[in-house]
Amino acid sequence: MSHSTPLSPAERLAALREAMRKHSIDAWWLPSSDPHSSEYLPEHWEGRAWLSGFDGSVGILTITQDAAGLWVDSRYWVQAEQQLEGSGIELMKLQQGQAQAPIEWLAAQLPQGATLGFDADVVSLANARRMEEMLLPRGVKLRSDLDLLDTIWPNRPALPQALVYEHPREYVTGTRHERLAELRKALKESSADWHLLSTLDDIAWLTQLRGSDVDFNPVFLAHMLIGHDSATLFIAPGKLKDGLIETLREDGIDTADYDQWKARLAKLPARDRVLLDGAKVTLASAQALPESMTLFDGVQPPPLPRAARAKATSPMCVAPWKRTARRCASSLLSSRRPSTGARRPRSLRWTSG
Repeated sequence: MSHSTPLSPAERLAALREAMRKHSIDAWWLPSSDPHSSEYLPEHWEGRAWLSGFDGSVGILTITQDAAGLWVDSRYWVQAEQQLEGSGIELMKLQQGQAQAPIEWLAAQLPQGATLGFDADVVSLANARRMEEMLLPRGVKLRSDLDLLDTIWPNRPALPQALVYEHPREYVTGTRHERLAELRKALKESSADWHLLSTLDDIAWLTQLRGSDVDFNPVFLAHMLIGHDSATLFIAPGKLKDGLIETLREDGIDTADYDQWKARLAKLPARDRVLLDGAKVTLASAQALPESMTLFDGVQPPPLPRAARAKATSPMCVAPWKRTARRCASSLLSSRRPSTGARRPRSLRWTSG
């Protein structure tokens, strides 16, 4: 195909299908996700939006050589219908309780011996297991070692490089030491040796750091590996100033290159046990672990303690709500007052003030 720069969703879809044929892939699964199981994504991982033209925050794109469907819930039906027009992609309306509908659709579309491809870096371990359970018995093979978008997406945005900064102490409850100790307590209770952490909000909470790698979200791209006696933050070089690296080290958190995440997982002791949340860790991360390791799949520790707020943050949280309430009240009162010289409709009773 001669599309060096496929501009329209229809052209991009054709380019993807050519790449699928080249790699003997019969269907492609493209979710709205990244290596951190995020809903709101850096541009580099907005592949579903780039390919389909639908820019809502949630959706799953399933593609075969003959059909393509975008699966979204009712929040996005009107938007998706408008943005998919002329793309060759059909709007698939997800109803409540139909989370497995995209996989069921693929099971009906694909013959025995077909191959479903996806990028293991953006598919959770839990979703990959569901695909195995529903598709392997039907004779559909899974392939997860390719990111076909890299072959068809010219000038794909690079990963964000903004600096990471320390959250002001007055807005923080507890220290890094205390938060790590709380997590290690849960690690011990689970009889695990290590915990894999990839969700960006949990990492920001645990490290007491903030960033701007995702629009309108104070988070930064990173992974963490926590053991009983060590903790390592995997983050791109240059995102932390030397002084902050030293501060983290003093608080028991070492740093390593973001790209070394999977290589480090592969070096964990083969007989150790790992605590992870299959819904929040990607298949690629799980595949990097030694095969003989024991996996404990459960809810990861940080979310509940993260709900606590420092007293100093209360005014920060409440003040915007008060300002918004005042503006809404003022607007409501203004809308109830007739303009000068206007006749009041006889059918309505107006109350001034």
